[in-house]
Amino acid sequence: MLRSKDVVVGNTRLLVHDGSSSFWFENWLGGGPLANDQAAVPTLEAQISDFYNAGTLHLETLSSIIRQRHPPMISRRYIWSSHILLRISIYMWRLLNQAISLADVLEGFGFNMPSKCSFCSSCEIVDHLFSQCPLVDDVWNFFEHLLDILSVHYLDVLTLIQGYWARASTSSATGHLLSILTSIVCWEIWKARNLQFFDGVVLFAFQVCRRILAEVHAISIAIPFTHRMATDTRLFSVGVIPFLKPRVPPKVTTLNW
Repeated sequence: MLRSKDVVVGNTRLLVHDGSSSFWFENWLGGGPLANDQAAVPTLEAQISDFYNAGTLHLETLSSIIRQRHPPMISRRYIWSSHILLRISIYMWRLLNQAISLADVLEGFGFNMPSKCSFCSSCEIVDHLFSQCPLVDDVWNFFEHLLDILSVHYLDVLTLIQGYWARASTSSATGHLLSILTSIVCWEIWKARNLQFFDGVVLFAFQVCRRILAEVHAISIAIPFTHRMATDTRLFSVGVIPFLKPRVPPKVTTLNW
């Protein structure tokens, strides 16, 4: 009997009544213990009744236990912002995941083609187009001077974007603008590149900057930036946004005793 114990247990199905048996280590589904299919069991003490009741398997509760949750990525907070158009958010997701149609990206799919930057004579790769190209460098310098922030230039676009996100916050209109500015800048650079690549229309750095400012103006009219700190008035004085929404003071209720 001892020699055949494993065979008997493996072919024995537990009948579920009150669900007090082990969820992971009992053969209550007929295919063997569920722990056999898991590299690591999340909760050793879990009972069947925790996830299964009256013939219904609570998948949402089970999924919350099995799935390994990680801290939310900072990019999720800033590229999927309500201040940014959905097409720009999708584009930024593609840019950060190396999924835009540039030569260095397409080479990974087996396409070999000549690669020349649309704005200069260098090789057109993702990091060059969005952070190293002289025209693009002038665009970033323009907004750093306009917003009075220190240079955050890096050789790769991801580190450059994260440099702006590190200065972003919700405590001021300037910090809020910095959280979405990188997405708008990269979007307009991509549009300018495609305009020259496909239509032969050449844009200079100041024209790209005007397009970016026009996009920021449109966003600030649709969803106004709130005046939270004294330094936010610079956004209006230099023409980055047309106006600032006044902050509503907190309502104070007086109680008479």
